[in-house]
Amino acid sequence: GRGGRRAGGRAGQMAHLVAAVGMGADQVGAEVLIEALTAAMPGVGEQLAAAVRQAEADGTLDTWLAPMSTDPLGRLAAASQEQMAQARGVAGQLGGVGGLYLAYGLGMPDTPALSALRARIDELGLGQLLVAVATSMVNPFRLATVLSSCLVPEVAVVAGMLQALVARHAADGLLHRPDVPGGPEDFMREWLTALGAAATRGDCGTRQG
Repeated sequence: GRGGRRAGGRAGQMAHLVAAVGMGADQVGAEVLIEALTAAMPGVGEQLAAAVRQAEADGTLDTWLAPMSTDPLGRLAAASQEQMAQARGVAGQLGGVGGLYLAYGLGMPDTPALSALRARIDELGLGQLLVAVATSMVNPFRLATVLSSCLVPEVAVVAGMLQALVARHAADGLLHRPDVPGGPEDFMREWLTALGAAATRGDCGTRQG
């Protein structure tokens, strides 16, 4: 409960987050909820912390958490057309960045700009979240959960921050290596050729890390 001893470690913090989403934020309180959120996404902790504290002060903390609840279809059904359009845009932004992050693990040739982008995503603690969003875009039920989460205004802030990050690194050529001639088309052709060769060899063409 809210006044009980806090579970230790990342697993314990995630348990508090699940409790808050599933049973109501009053089960844990704002400060414990903030710990759980910042453990999952340390790079955006300050923004989330401010939003959670303000929601608690306003008495709307459960409403703030509602889009992350275990009834994503119900939340989507209650959303307006404008809210749904915004949620789809946010999901697309997160999924796009997640796709770039995921593609490295699928053998896409690396570039200094891509490496720097991945490093910053790792610093923010958003890598696993972005990959989950990217892979959820082709799964109807999981997509509903993603869209429901994207109804939270603060998630849009995170998506905007990531888009600015991508734009900053894109200026250095995300899909272009300075030492290799050719543009993005040649870069992608090289990747597809490598994937085809990997399929012929019988491996997945994936890399670790």
